[in-house]
Amino acid sequence: MTKTQKYILFGVLGASLTLNLVVVGTVGWVAAEWRFGDHEHGPGRALARIENEMVEQLPRQDEAAVRAIFDRRRSPIRQSMQQFWSEREPLAELLLQDEVNAEELEALLTRSRTAAGTFNEEFHGLVYDLALALSLEARTEIAEEFQERRERRDRRRSRRNSRNN
Repeated sequence: MTKTQKYILFGVLGASLTLNLVVVGTVGWVAAEWRFGDHEHGPGRALARIENEMVEQLPRQDEAAVRAIFDRRRSPIRQSMQQFWSEREPLAELLLQDEVNAEELEALLTRSRTAAGTFNEEFHGLVYDLALALSLEARTEIAEEFQERRERRDRRRSRRNSRNN
């Protein structure tokens, strides 16, 4: 192999390596942005999942009602859940301290309980609105799904408890 051929071969290999690194880097960057980018986490993601599952399972006639209810209730539920988590953070920090001020602990627990109550009211308001707005067929499907999920949960818990005992 001549010197010129070696230079051409190394040049092609270098260009190929550079192109591969660019492609892999781009794919990695896109994957990281998709995974860690500015996407919803926490209650927003869970609420979207619940909404999509309901819409997929319910009759078409109820789809518009479900979307309208979720659109109306989504923001208050998110805000109440964010409030709840923001109240829990200082509580966790306080409990990690060596000496805990009882008055401060009581105040944080009270605020946390109030925030949890607000979230509970908002979420049950969503359930209430859905129950009133949906057709009998849709309510029946939801009730059957709740029963199936509860039975699966109970079976998992009983298996876990039997292994632990």
